[in-house]
Amino acid sequence: MASQTILPKIFNVAKMDNSEVYGKPSEELQKVITSFGVQTYNHFVGFSHE
Repeated sequence: MASQTILPKIFNVAKMDNSEVYGKPSEELQKVITSFGVQTYNHFVGFSHE
């Protein structure tokens, strides 16, 4: 709902120049956000012993 009503109004007055998505977006969402140049990161929980 917000993506159809609120976001177009916001984009009329503001420019999005950077965005990040954390987690595992669906394939459909990945296609959309890739067209905007959004960086995606895998969700990470726990400790890393590198």
